[in-house]
Amino acid sequence: MKRTIYTISLALLVVGVAQAQYAPNKDLPVAKGAPASLDPTAAATAWSGATSVKLPWDTTNQRAASEPTTAYIQTDGKFIYVRFDVQQREPLLAQQHTNNVGDGTDDEVWIDLWPTGNNGYYYQF
Repeated sequence: MKRTIYTISLALLVVGVAQAQYAPNKDLPVAKGAPASLDPTAAATAWSGATSVKLPWDTTNQRAASEPTTAYIQTDGKFIYVRFDVQQREPLLAQQHTNNVGDGTDDEVWIDLWPTGNNGYYYQF
């Protein structure tokens, strides 16, 4: 039991430290307008009305990202649209599957939504 509590405490500490390093606590105003193009081959200019944010941190290796990534976020008032532009030197890695999802093992991007702030439930897509 002690070991479990210690492990959970350590995990919470690590998450807290990691959050402080790459996710400053600030609001990101999300652009509202007509839905952006959902065509994955569309140029980034198709998302020019969206809010963009550079993602400078490699969460896996806890260091500055070596491959530039930009997220674009927009809403039409009903849905949230997210696009990630990632520059990558090596081929995509997609070999591990849990319920047909590479969870933390392959190349992936996601967005966490915390509708009640940083306490309570969150949704990961």
